[in-house]
Amino acid sequence: MAIKTFTTGEILTASDTNTYLNNGGLVYVTGGTFSAVTEILVDSVFTATYRNYYLLMDCQSSAGSNIFTWQVRASGSTISTTTYQQESHLLSGASNTSSSATAQAFVRVGANDVSGYHALQMNIYCPAIAQPTRTISFFNRNSGTQAENIWASNTNATAYDGMRLSVASGNMTGTYALYGYRTA
Repeated sequence: MAIKTFTTGEILTASDTNTYLNNGGLVYVTGGTFSAVTEILVDSVFTATYRNYYLLMDCQSSAGSNIFTWQVRASGSTISTTTYQQESHLLSGASNTSSSATAQAFVRVGANDVSGYHALQMNIYCPAIAQPTRTISFFNRNSGTQAENIWASNTNATAYDGMRLSVASGNMTGTYALYGYRTA
């Protein structure tokens, strides 16, 4: 983002506002609430307007005990081919566990605890560009008692326009918001 120093008496024009005040940071793309669902489908959100995106999800799983997953979508279809891979690090009390997985049909973003509160932060890199889509996420599980960091990708060199968040069993309730990283 460009930085400009204004002097006393100088007039702030509409052009200055557009150039210096509105060209940085996160821009809200979409979001919403969900209640007792197994999946959230978000289509037509990854475009050439933004290269990278930031996703926030805050939820309480209301049933089931399994995992949260993330997948890319193209033209309303979820990509569930075995083109996902990931490295993960789970922190639980004094225990630290690392793992990796290749040839997966989804990215695991965290574990689902019955009636637990969960928070997800995810950076999504280049989903609308014909190259592998990469993600870095942090998942806070069960009101902060466990945390997972996950570095993942869909290895297809394909442009995508949407995503799917889901829980493998049971359902989830909460809110989500997707932002685009504005470039200067």
